[in-house]
Amino acid sequence: MSPEEPKRSQDLPYSVLGYPRWCESCQLWKPDRAHHCRVCNACVLRMDHWTFITSLVAFIQFHGMSTFDSIALAILIIAGIFTVAVGTFTLSHLWLVLINRTTIENSQFQSWNKDQKSGKTNGRLIQGFTESGKNVFNQGWKNNWMEIMGSNPWLWFGKDTV
Repeated sequence: MSPEEPKRSQDLPYSVLGYPRWCESCQLWKPDRAHHCRVCNACVLRMDHWTFITSLVAFIQFHGMSTFDSIALAILIIAGIFTVAVGTFTLSHLWLVLINRTTIENSQFQSWNKDQKSGKTNGRLIQGFTESGKNVFNQGWKNNWMEIMGSNPWLWFGKDTV
């Protein structure tokens, strides 16, 4: 199978954008909003990002319990740093859910928007956005939330949300 082979329309994945995309790594057609993950070596639908927080744990080593106050202060500082970092991530991703955009799409849009303002786009468009920069997947904040979290509020923050 290759992208050059003629395909019947029912063989190609459905695309809101009107055209299917080909993954050179997997050698398969991939649906809208799928990206190839180098870690998984597969195309992942609505791929967002891999976290780096686990590498930050155990950043500071404590040498015994010389003074409780210094350890408590260090823990408080670390907790504050993590609270600010996780709070920022939480707020930014809540915003992305409300506008129905993934982290990768947002990064591409920010880069395109910067180029657009400086006149460097050369007519280039990014997948999922119109010429004016409108997100074709945005259905309004309430419908976007329901698409990601589901319609039952009791299940919004459970382990099987997505």
